[in-house]
Amino acid sequence: MDNTVLPYQDNNESDSESESESESESESDDENGHLLTSNIGVIYTPTNHGKTLFGTDNKEYEKKRNRLFTPEITKRIITVDFTDISKIAHIEQDFGLPSKNIIGFKILKSSFVGDGGKTKYINLTLKELPGIACDTIFGNISIFARIPVRKENDIQYTHQFLELAMIDRYFYPITIDTLTFNLSVNLSGYITIEISYLNEL
Repeated sequence: MDNTVLPYQDNNESDSESESESESESESDDENGHLLTSNIGVIYTPTNHGKTLFGTDNKEYEKKRNRLFTPEITKRIITVDFTDISKIAHIEQDFGLPSKNIIGFKILKSSFVGDGGKTKYINLTLKELPGIACDTIFGNISIFARIPVRKENDIQYTHQFLELAMIDRYFYPITIDTLTFNLSVNLSGYITIEISYLNEL
């Protein structure tokens, strides 16, 4: 076997012993050889004692490996600028992100220039999203987010949606490429959105 050192065997052993042990040696040859290998893939192979060769617990090792290198969900962040009351964006064409296996949308932050205090908030709708990813306001109307607007002394204000940061509203994997944004009031600004993808395992 490549990159392995086989255990030492005495050449003075009798032929009868070697013949009787040939079958058992052939079965355990790979196991004994692997114990002396420098192959990284073999070194990290769990042993029968519940620990890796470096003393790490198998379950802890697998948990860290899956969390760091094979996560179930991948999250990407996009920022959308607004200069009109409506905007159409394409996930693949405009942001270079995949449009398949999307399971979640979340608003992270926003900033809109006010109109002298006349508008306190903006309702943002995104018709491509399923209902579970939206809020429902009075009148059974679904909106993606209600965005606060504030302007004091001509200083732009950025709102962080910290109260929603801990909430994940996932839905079944769908394909979304076109995003149709509509604002209830025509104000200039931007929003930052987190998109969650279900990885294909």
